[in-house]
Amino acid sequence: MHLVRRIIDVRNWRSKCVEKTVGFVPTMGALHRGHLSLVRSARSECEFVAATIFVNPTQFGAGEDLSKYPRNEKSDIELLKNEGVDLIFVPNTQELYPKEDRFSVIPPSNFTQRAEATARPTHFAGVATICTKLFNIVQPSYAYFGQKDALQCVAMKQLVADLNIPINIRICPTERESDGLALSSRNTYLSPSERKAAPVVYKGLLAARHTWRQLSSSQQEPISASILIEAARNIYQAEPLVSSVEYISVSDFDSMIDLEFVPAASSSSFRTFSTGICDDDNSFLSLPRSIISVALRIGQVRLIDNLPLRE
Repeated sequence: MHLVRRIIDVRNWRSKCVEKTVGFVPTMGALHRGHLSLVRSARSECEFVAATIFVNPTQFGAGEDLSKYPRNEKSDIELLKNEGVDLIFVPNTQELYPKEDRFSVIPPSNFTQRAEATARPTHFAGVATICTKLFNIVQPSYAYFGQKDALQCVAMKQLVADLNIPINIRICPTERESDGLALSSRNTYLSPSERKAAPVVYKGLLAARHTWRQLSSSQQEPISASILIEAARNIYQAEPLVSSVEYISVSDFDSMIDLEFVPAASSSSFRTFSTGICDDDNSFLSLPRSIISVALRIGQVRLIDNLPLRE
């Protein structure tokens, strides 16, 4: 295991395995089982695995949680070491952003119209910039991301395609607690009572999908997205600790562009969905066409989640 903090040391390491496949897992630390599942997916198909621990300041907006974001560098390094990660890159901010006046990667204008990008208008420019930098530094064969951050997954696929970056993006399933709560480093912000209420996020998504399936059993016509959104909203409104709902969105799985109508489950317009540890354009030839996603607050804690309507 190589623990490095300088870009030049990453490049020296990469030069020694230039003929090898490298799987890359970028993280902001505060690692949990979801991150480790990405590492294991990388290990299963790559000869070497690299990971980063870096809390990226450019993806936090004004008033967000940059200063209090959980940082557990020592334990994170130990977890990655135990998973057999070959390279752990832990830079400081000065190493990656030595100048205040610098170029950035800006998503296309229509990207900001999608629900999560509207809610966090500066976030995806920060994500696109740091990932482009890390892709250039590490030069991996594959990069691994979790489905929980659905729009980020779409952004990464479009980023490497539009900028001709020779990396395969792998999207891996959301890891959940036994009660359905999607794993997130921000779950540590929840108080005991908030944590008890937090599975409502997933319950609302399940209610929307159940409604879609019920309606699909009795009709062939497309189903209004507003009906599914209302089914989820009713669940959230019944939970007193849900302080606000930022958005509930029914969108196209591949683009995260909002849909007004969703094909019924029995519609032949659906593409078949194959399941596995990861999906990508090569191994899984088709994806569910629609997905429902949500951002809400339990108390002051912002949680996001999503669920494909067809699995």
